[in-house]
Amino acid sequence: MDFLYTILSSLVYDLIKTGAKLTYSAVFGNFYGNKMKRENGIYDEFIYKINEEKDEFNKQRTAVSLLKTERIIATFEQELYNTNFAKRLDYIIYLINQNKSFDERINLEYIGEWLGFESVNELKEYYLDNKEPKYTFIENVAEKLGVNKEWLKHGTNLKPFRSVIQFKYEEGLLQIDCSKKLIFAIRKSESRSEILVIKEIDKLKYEVFPRPLVFHSQVGSEGRRQLYATYNFLKKVYIENQFCLNFVYFVPENVFNDLIEGKCYPGIVSEYSSDNKTWILFDFVESDRGESTKYLSDLYGDEFVAAKNIIKDFLSKEETDEKSSVDAF
Repeated sequence: MDFLYTILSSLVYDLIKTGAKLTYSAVFGNFYGNKMKRENGIYDEFIYKINEEKDEFNKQRTAVSLLKTERIIATFEQELYNTNFAKRLDYIIYLINQNKSFDERINLEYIGEWLGFESVNELKEYYLDNKEPKYTFIENVAEKLGVNKEWLKHGTNLKPFRSVIQFKYEEGLLQIDCSKKLIFAIRKSESRSEILVIKEIDKLKYEVFPRPLVFHSQVGSEGRRQLYATYNFLKKVYIENQFCLNFVYFVPENVFNDLIEGKCYPGIVSEYSSDNKTWILFDFVESDRGESTKYLSDLYGDEFVAAKNIIKDFLSKEETDEKSSVDAF
């Protein structure tokens, strides 16, 4: 039900914003449910009640109220789609379209061509007919779009973009392939910042690493080691593909959490800004840029400086241990 509510509310909001009256064709014309009946008064009732309102705010409020009415949403749930696959794929298309950086809105035709099908009919048949696709077909679609396969097949409690990557914190970070574009989403926080690493596979597909990286000083002994692992990973990126360190975006906490859980499309990260801190990861891994502590504190905050000092302690200890080892030899 949540899928359908989201799909319909987004469609109706976009139409309301145009200022035109809603029509059956505009709202329901792209649904192919075999059980849909044009003479069913529930569709006309839905459109009429929204059109009856005088301004955009009240139209949207009425649409929300109607879509939360059990009788209406239950009918739509039963009649608008012939397969669960079609409903889930439409939801994925909706989520992708939240990324406004695309030059055009993604639709079924675009997805069909992107997937390499000879025509959109290879997808549309699951909208027109009451026939679910084979699991191998669904897995192929999920793989090419970066969608969780189990979610697209079964609609389980897993979220659509939930990561399935498995790795241990320190060892796993150093095994990440840096040849692809990496994106760094930093959780906005005054004290406990974290970094979520997102790999861009192609224009539509992303891989989100399941665990955020420690990027703050409010840690115990284990957290200090993890912060140092973050430093070593960023140093690796700096050496192998430092251009990636430019792709820094500060995202609100709720969006950051949604990215971890797989609730939202990873590409929406580019909708946020670097908050004039594009060089934050460079300044974290470099020790010889010459900036004063006051400069770094003014630019990034005292917490950044405190985290950087933890790294200096680790590097100093490593240097001392190496010197002791050489002297002993």
